[in-house]
Amino acid sequence: MEKWLDRMEMDYDLEGYTPVEPYIERSYNPVEGTVYTLTVDWLPPGTVEREEEGHNPAGTIVLTYNITHQCYIRMIVVGDEGSDKLVFKTEQELDDWLVNQTRMTPGVNLIKKKTNHGVSYSAVTYGIRLSPGGSIGIELDEQHRLKMYSKYGVFPTDEWIHQETFTITQPDVMSIARNQVKVYETPFIFDGKPFYAFEEIYVKNNDLNTLPFELDERNQWYNQHSSLLEWDHAIKREWSFKPPFTHHSLSKEQLEKHEPHPAARPWTEEEVSLIKEAVTSYLQSEYPKESGLWQLRSFFREDHYIEATIEHDGDKIKLFLDESYQLINVMDKQKMLAHMMPDQKQVESSERISPEQAARDIFSACTMTPVYVFDPECGKYVLCCKLDSDVVLDARTGCKIDL
Repeated sequence: MEKWLDRMEMDYDLEGYTPVEPYIERSYNPVEGTVYTLTVDWLPPGTVEREEEGHNPAGTIVLTYNITHQCYIRMIVVGDEGSDKLVFKTEQELDDWLVNQTRMTPGVNLIKKKTNHGVSYSAVTYGIRLSPGGSIGIELDEQHRLKMYSKYGVFPTDEWIHQETFTITQPDVMSIARNQVKVYETPFIFDGKPFYAFEEIYVKNNDLNTLPFELDERNQWYNQHSSLLEWDHAIKREWSFKPPFTHHSLSKEQLEKHEPHPAARPWTEEEVSLIKEAVTSYLQSEYPKESGLWQLRSFFREDHYIEATIEHDGDKIKLFLDESYQLINVMDKQKMLAHMMPDQKQVESSERISPEQAARDIFSACTMTPVYVFDPECGKYVLCCKLDSDVVLDARTGCKIDL
């Protein structure tokens, strides 16, 4: 541990600063494997402890170091002012510093974009963005002092890319696009009124098969699992849940051994069976009449818990299991909405415009964007067409809703 603290102190000229609570974490993705990071809060000179309620005082520098790849991935200065020791008078000075910080592998291409308070970079290949991809953000104060630097995601080199020429045309994807028009109803949007919108999806360039669009990029790293969930009887059970996200620092011993992240280990048939058993028991209790309607879609390991996703007709439920495959928590949107809108009457299908009419109007504004998407089946990034549309319709009147 001391050698990493000494390195941080030297690299960022932190003599006189006080390091507090070093925190070790690990993550996993197929491109980088298991990655260990060390985060340390450096209190400014003259300060030896945090303020009341554990807040860092102004001037604290928070550093996160990627131990596996030996580069810094995050630097934040607490407060309104940046670091006096990191001042960039020109863009070239900033670019040179960034290359040294990121240890970026040759062959990785970036698109640079100016922002209100700095600059951002996004990973691309052959000018086409990646998903999951990587990004870098830089924020400066008015005196051009560094306030924030962050490197997020992956920056795959050419060996991970299956290069293709984009050939998909609109007629190729019309039937797929129509099926992506869904009706939604949520209290957080449009006063709970039902609306039609387009659910983004990726269409593979080489065979027109699809890959799901995931807001949670962790799902994109793993094979999507399609397994029907069935049962022959209901059960009555009161669930007692607890938070699955109990953050804690890994030990120095784990760091020294560089133990692989749990997600790096392949699943056995027995483990998959235990996951199915756990999620099915929840459905037997909460949705007893919906046997055969739900499917297990994906699952992956995190430190000390497993996250699984089940789906039925566009509705998704996330379930969290402990290491013994017992259900410990659930994110169930249907239950949440029922609790928040107990008196909300759902609009009957007969009161809505038809899905066909909605699809015509929404598809007229559909966009087709080339994206290299990680395909778990082949273990590479493959060229896809991202289908999307920003048109939203009132489900009852068919009128466009202004976003």
